Amino acid sequence: MDRFTVEDLSQAVGVSPRQLQDSFGQESGRSPRAEAKSLRLQRLRVLLLDPSQDQRRVTGLMAAAGLIVSGGSSANTANGGVKARVLRGCVARNATGNPHEN
Repeated sequence: MDRFTVEDLSQAVGVSPRQLQDSFGQESGRSPRAEAKSLRLQRLRVLLLDPSQDQRRVTGLMAAAGLIVSGGSSANTANGGVKARVLRGCVARNATGNPHEN
């Protein structure tokens, strides 16, 4: 997932950054940055639930979802060494709305 700035997006649609943020907020109730983060988190969830991604490290999946870029995040040390299959059960249980369900 490509990363972009509000300036990039506003230039692409032909409005000022401020106008884009105001219009986006009025229509969605969120900022463009918050919406982009939400979409990246949704993509990470899809990747974590995909059995074909079992052998990939979480940091690799986060990078594929656009959540970290070269150099990273604190997640590099917290969960970077964990393989996706380890977290899939947690993600799947949370998707049911009951995080304590086994």
